[in-house]
Amino acid sequence: EPMSTVAILSASQDNTIYEDSADLSNGLGPIFNAGRNGSNGNFMLRRALIAFDVASTIPAGATINRVTLTLRVSKENSGMNTFSLHPLQADWGEGDSSEDQGMGTTAQTGDATWMHRFYDTDQWTNMGADFDANPSAMASVDETGSYDWGSTTQMVADVQSWLDNPSTNYGWAIVGDESGATTKNVKQFDSKDNPTEANRPMLAVEYLSEQQPTATPTETATPTPTDTMEGVTESPTPVDTASIEDTDTNGDGVINEFDLLNVLKYWKQEVGP
Repeated sequence: EPMSTVAILSASQDNTIYEDSADLSNGLGPIFNAGRNGSNGNFMLRRALIAFDVASTIPAGATINRVTLTLRVSKENSGMNTFSLHPLQADWGEGDSSEDQGMGTTAQTGDATWMHRFYDTDQWTNMGADFDANPSAMASVDETGSYDWGSTTQMVADVQSWLDNPSTNYGWAIVGDESGATTKNVKQFDSKDNPTEANRPMLAVEYLSEQQPTATPTETATPTPTDTMEGVTESPTPVDTASIEDTDTNGDGVINEFDLLNVLKYWKQEVGP
């Protein structure tokens, strides 16, 4: 029978494109930005691009059931705002440009910019990237911390399409609410090149497949003998099994890997990396 599995994917590439200039990018920077700048930045837009190599991890022929994108906001000063995911309709690049202040830097060969899919030869059909106007998912983003997009029917359809047709996997554009011409709502997100691995973008994909995942052997530690008092029997520490079983963190009535993912994200926020 098909087996349900959850795969956790890291981004294969990401970037920021800047309305300010056709020559700005941030391919290998530790952050990316989306939203509208404030008056100091002349209310210019930023859009983030992100992609995941779905077909390299998930078996061909699998059926995608659920998809959740997790991003971490590392800087904000604009309050609660909505950010949406839009499927990109053309390929784009990540060059060697890198900066960590959110203003962009000189684009390098192969970078995506506001004008270019690949700097400085291939241009977008529409300035600011070619993407579907209909969002696949939306999320309200406020202060620093981790935020989830999905799962939605359209996100599932996107990932299924990328699995079935890898050559059309261009990823998503992350777009802020651009309706207010003078409304600042820019946010800074940690990128795939962030030095803190736990803060990088993560795509959780639950899928059904006839192909069984390959088990990775693990070493079992040998207990170290310790001195005990004669006549005293040590009892193992009791485990609260109820707390393990009652872990339906997303309230969907099913305890699976997505619930474990929520526990891990909570642990990261409370304990730190």
